Amino acid sequence: MRWGILRFPGSHGAQDLADAVVRVSDGRDQVLFVEPAATVLLEMDAVALPAGASFGDLPHVGQVAARTPVIAALRRFADGGGLVVGVGNGFQILCEAGLLPGRLRENACGHFIGRAVCVRVENVANPLAGRAMAGDRLWIPIAARYAAWEGEPGELESLERNGRIVLRYDPASWATGHADPIGSQGAVAALSNHRGNVVGTMVNPEYVARPRSATNLVAGDGSIVFESLRAWSVGADGRASSAR
Repeated sequence: MRWGILRFPGSHGAQDLADAVVRVSDGRDQVLFVEPAATVLLEMDAVALPAGASFGDLPHVGQVAARTPVIAALRRFADGGGLVVGVGNGFQILCEAGLLPGRLRENACGHFIGRAVCVRVENVANPLAGRAMAGDRLWIPIAARYAAWEGEPGELESLERNGRIVLRYDPASWATGHADPIGSQGAVAALSNHRGNVVGTMVNPEYVARPRSATNLVAGDGSIVFESLRAWSVGADGRASSAR
């Protein structure tokens, strides 16, 4: 499988994401870093937008990224059925670029949150969670100040009806009696576009992704995410399908 990972100015998560891809695939997957000036995305099976405060950790910073040439190429890639994944700040960019609905606003607590949170799997038909079971609870870190998803009036209900919510923050994340410090509408942690091939997640699976093996049967919960993405994109013969 061949991954393209976008690198925006200020973003520090590209290498972490690349390392996780290589680890979970046991070195079988290839990674190509893509710069904002790129106008085409050729021979890629998936494109990822990493975490890490691109263009500065500010609200609506994705509007800056959305004006770069690579976003036009990303739209064409997604329109052709290509797999697009945004993590953390990458999720915000996808929303600001109009590839995903809604927006990411500041956490309800008003500050950065960096810790493991529990997320509940809602839709196993989505590429992000195909190797999980509906209702599974995964512990994956979050590292963001703008992590609270918010949609237009009626948008949350539409997403729920159409199975587009992939992960939700679970109450187990917060101490009993304490308010949710993120405040995401509908507890949304990850969602997709209507086709399911563009997905954004505010949690960072790359930080807890380790490959499973005969000698290591316990892997971080983040590995399930990468195994799911790989299973969706890679055919039964072990070769990625660029025709998606």
